Amino acid sequence: MIPIILLKNKRKIQKLKERGQTDLREIEQRVRRIVQEVRTKGNTAIFKFTKKFDKVELKENRLKVTKKEIQKAYGKVSKKEIQALKQAQKNIKFFARKQLPKPFETELEKGIILGEIIRPLESVGIYVPAGRFPLPSSVLMNALPAQVAGVEKIIACSPPNQQGKINPGILVACDLAGVKEIFKIGGAQAIAGMAYGTKTIPKVNKIVGPGNIYVTLAKKEIFGETGIDFLAGPTEVMVIAGKGNSERIAADLLAQAEHDVRASAILVTWNKTLAKTVQKEVAKQLAELKTKEIAEKSIQNNSGIILVKNENQAFELANDFAPEHLEIIGIQNGIQKVNNAGGIFIGEYSCEAFGDYCSGTNHVLPTTQVAKYRAGLSTRDFVKQITYQKLSKSGAQKLAKTGIIIAEMEGLDGHAKSMKLRMKK
Repeated sequence: MIPIILLKNKRKIQKLKERGQTDLREIEQRVRRIVQEVRTKGNTAIFKFTKKFDKVELKENRLKVTKKEIQKAYGKVSKKEIQALKQAQKNIKFFARKQLPKPFETELEKGIILGEIIRPLESVGIYVPAGRFPLPSSVLMNALPAQVAGVEKIIACSPPNQQGKINPGILVACDLAGVKEIFKIGGAQAIAGMAYGTKTIPKVNKIVGPGNIYVTLAKKEIFGETGIDFLAGPTEVMVIAGKGNSERIAADLLAQAEHDVRASAILVTWNKTLAKTVQKEVAKQLAELKTKEIAEKSIQNNSGIILVKNENQAFELANDFAPEHLEIIGIQNGIQKVNNAGGIFIGEYSCEAFGDYCSGTNHVLPTTQVAKYRAGLSTRDFVKQITYQKLSKSGAQKLAKTGIIIAEMEGLDGHAKSMKLRMKK
């Protein structure tokens, strides 16, 4: 049963906040060894770890998905499923285009022109999980913003099954999203392969996409060699509701809980009656859920209904948690009180699951309080915003008066001389 927690129970609330924090030193050491071996031995290490972890024997001619395999994948996915992926694709691309930064040029004053140009990254690698739940939606969310941004080379890695095949839904989604090369590799070895390049796998400028703890720590290990989106922890949802339909709220909590045993689903309310009815509804729906084995553990260990005194306390708590997903139900203008959240879902019909699949906003969102300092994945993650300046002689002479003083304050004589030369007639 999902526990009801009073706000004054600081220990339990802190435990919910810190659920994603654990001692990872042993796993980090294993990941570091995998990454370094792939860096030095390339495909040989890839094949070794794929055999060890995925129980698949791979060779260079079987590493990359062929066009024939992609064509066959379409035959294994129903027309209804393909149409749903295409509709989701349309919505995601629409929103991604709206997020694309625009170049600009402005005149600071006469003779001093400043501006910014937008350039796409040249290559991006996407990691697509395919464990208990293969995620075609994750392909669309990661690849389509890159495609809209103008990234020329988009590749993907996804772990194969024991027959050496990738889930057909994932292959179809990759094809729809413009992913040109797909590789049958999973885990830390896939991240290392894309970061350093091998005989078969191209090195990329940035790696994005969710994964298990090995994937996350591998991204941490290679950061600097190549870019990454961010380090994601277990998924989470927080619902703030003063009133609402308990059946829908319970369903939204369980939808998040079924992702992973470390997932978290929290209702924050000042309505004691709602808290009790949602608690009962969660128990009722959980008993009938096909993913009960997973959801039950996350509900019992990482979730709760937190009782606060009022609406203001609820939003203070939410901003402290900075949840990945924040649902606001039965509250007017609640969005004005939100500072920290990965994605916001307003009103009882805006369930988080729509954001996961097809509303158009991106489902790759910051977890475990990362929303305090960055937003979710977007086209902005796949472009470089490069500034420029264009000065006339008179503009340079105006700026030199300020710049020389600051350079001399810092003791950088070369900087000062460089600017002084622009003051000569």
